[in-house]
Amino acid sequence: MVQGNGVSDGFARQRLACLLYNCTMGDVVTLSDGTALEIVTPAAQTDGRLVEVLFTLPPGRRGPPSHLHRHVEEWEVLAGTLEARVGGKRRTLAAGASLSIPPGTAHTFRNGGEQPTRVLDRHRPAGRFEEFVRKEMALSAEGLHQPSVLLRLAMLWHGYRDTQVPAGRAPRALVSVLAALGRRLGLAPP
Repeated sequence: MVQGNGVSDGFARQRLACLLYNCTMGDVVTLSDGTALEIVTPAAQTDGRLVEVLFTLPPGRRGPPSHLHRHVEEWEVLAGTLEARVGGKRRTLAAGASLSIPPGTAHTFRNGGEQPTRVLDRHRPAGRFEEFVRKEMALSAEGLHQPSVLLRLAMLWHGYRDTQVPAGRAPRALVSVLAALGRRLGLAPP
């Protein structure tokens, strides 16, 4: 049987068990600082209506710079505490809390606690978010201290402006300039 979001009952049960018991279902990318990202419900599983990403942030780890999407993003905190800034307002979400972020709303987050934070991150509709986040994490795994990686990340963000853009004119202009520099230097797009 298929649920309203396009996910089969069997897949939904497996996903729930994995969320509760820390197993993995899909591709997992883990960075050197312990940040992990797993696609638990791929967009293809829902005909593009939804993509679900489970991310784990170690204590002190920040998410991406303030940004916005043209689609709805929803966070459900499964463990730990997520400190968020959404639409200019600071919020602290404990385990069990959730938050829906409307399209076009600037937001960012971090783990300000002493334990890892696990968050189920939903994007509706999926659009190209899954493709974007897979590429972003693969680049980040190469090491953010490398100038070429930072330029390629700017190229990625610039190429996915329909999916995720920095909040504010100055950050958007900086991404555009760095992406142009990366192209000029002949760096391969992600």
